[in-house]
Amino acid sequence: QKQKNRNLIKLIIFLFLLAIFIVMLINSFLFTVVTVDGDSMQRTLFDGDRLLVKKIGINKDNIDVDDLIYFKVNDNKYYLKRVVALPGDVVEIVNSRLIINGIEKTEDYTRGDATQAYDKNKWILKDDEFFALGDNRYKNTSVDSRAFGPVKIESIEGKVIRKLK
Repeated sequence: QKQKNRNLIKLIIFLFLLAIFIVMLINSFLFTVVTVDGDSMQRTLFDGDRLLVKKIGINKDNIDVDDLIYFKVNDNKYYLKRVVALPGDVVEIVNSRLIINGIEKTEDYTRGDATQAYDKNKWILKDDEFFALGDNRYKNTSVDSRAFGPVKIESIEGKVIRKLK
């Protein structure tokens, strides 16, 4: 009976450790849950919202305009922003309006004239770069591509696939 109890305890410990390993594997390579921190994505997302982020299979061919991406830039901080321009695009901010390849971008998720320029107002994206902005675009509300420049594909950790409750 003691041997059976020991074997049962060993099995429970093994299953517990296996479960932890599987969760860590999924979190590292497949999906992760991200919590919104701050107001930069308002009116779409709010501080404390939880999002499911897909990490596997992310490449420049499956990231589109309006996707929400999760990435890390030079300051080693993670950001969650909206893709507004793709590799090869020309991005301009003119009179607080976002212009992509010479055409004003219409966006329902932000106020029309809210995209204020920081120090620079024109970017030509390279073949491996995306332009990502917060939805709350008043100056100093969102630290995004206006502040740190285009986001390189290798910096993108994943893209949001759903909001969790």
